[in-house]
Amino acid sequence: MSIARAIKPVATLSLSALESLLTRCPTVSQLNQVLSHATTTGLLNNPFAASKVLTFAANTSWVGVDYSLRVLNQAKNRNGFMWNVVMRAFVGMDRPKDAILLYKRMCLDENEDVRPDKFTYPILIHGCGLQRLEFEGREIHCGTLKWGFRSDVYVGNTMINMYSVCGNMVDATKVFDECPNRDSVSWNTLLSGYIQAENIEAAKLVFDGMPIRNLIASNSMIVLLGKKGLVVEARELFDRMGEKCMVSWSALVACYENNAMYEEALVTFKEMHSSGVMIDEVVMLTILSCSADFGVVHSGMLIHGLATKIGIASFVNLQNALIHMYSKCDGIKDAESLFNASYPDLDMISWNSMISGHMRNGNYLKKSVPSNRSQPRGDELYENSFVSSACFVKQLEKQRRADQELKKRVLKLEFCLQEARTQITRKLQRGRIQPVV
Repeated sequence: MSIARAIKPVATLSLSALESLLTRCPTVSQLNQVLSHATTTGLLNNPFAASKVLTFAANTSWVGVDYSLRVLNQAKNRNGFMWNVVMRAFVGMDRPKDAILLYKRMCLDENEDVRPDKFTYPILIHGCGLQRLEFEGREIHCGTLKWGFRSDVYVGNTMINMYSVCGNMVDATKVFDECPNRDSVSWNTLLSGYIQAENIEAAKLVFDGMPIRNLIASNSMIVLLGKKGLVVEARELFDRMGEKCMVSWSALVACYENNAMYEEALVTFKEMHSSGVMIDEVVMLTILSCSADFGVVHSGMLIHGLATKIGIASFVNLQNALIHMYSKCDGIKDAESLFNASYPDLDMISWNSMISGHMRNGNYLKKSVPSNRSQPRGDELYENSFVSSACFVKQLEKQRRADQELKKRVLKLEFCLQEARTQITRKLQRGRIQPVV
């Protein structure tokens, strides 16, 4: 039954009928019919019914947030939930400034008997953080103080995050210090801010002061310590952790790899595998990089076999890492076999890795493209493809110059020999040199 037939005989519209009609709206035109009938029957003046329409419009991709705003403008007796729905929709569409304008309109409208609540501010603060709108975030911060939400832990946590992503750790710390009710999210958010800023000393202070150190905090600290070259401290923290997960092991392996401690990374990976922890693509990429840099093709082959066993060897990123590893460890034939077998599931990095591998192994004239298969368009090649081509041309130029220099030396030698023969002949003719009998 169409929407028009469902509406026509109905003089009044109930909430249940409205919900049923909304679920059967496939187009905007039919939604307009439902909205018109809800307005005519006065149902839209019911805040609960208007909220239903608003929520449907805001959460439906083909409707759009501007339609939700139109519904809000038509509704009577609007409550805070209705305003929040539209503001959340604006933020979800990456339009936080429009959400802030709607918030200001709500606060300044004297005819509205509604004020921001504890759900309003996290929406707006989150939107400011998404686009690094620190100035607007400060305005919202003032609003939280004005309306008495300073002690709300959810508002405080989103405020700490907003200042952190804007790079203002001074105000993030100030909000944290002034928050009377802190939870684990508060500590983790502040710690995450200092980790993103790579402020190791401040991060250590926050981490040491945490009442409860969860896996997320510990793993993040291992990553930061690794970036700063504090490998011993990272390992000590890892050993102190009572519970370890895949991310913990991966972070420690990456810590060793970032500091060129390839052997330690390989040993840690073996411990990780033997302990029964699940292996994912990320840690395999890290360990393949270690194998390539360390020149241990045997370990790389074992990783290749393990990836095949657990069913992720066909992932393009792993294929590229394997091609790079084989070509760097004097296994250019294995790299080329893998490259050919992986076609056509290749990307530009695959081609670049193969080209670089041939360059590295001195195969300047090697044809990498399998027979009867097309190579990517020239405008799709990445920068290192052109660099490899430049290296190829440079190498040919060096070879040409070397050949020219060799020819010059050979000609010079032949000229010297000819001159010496001429002088000897002349001296023999003049009897200055006695021939040897």
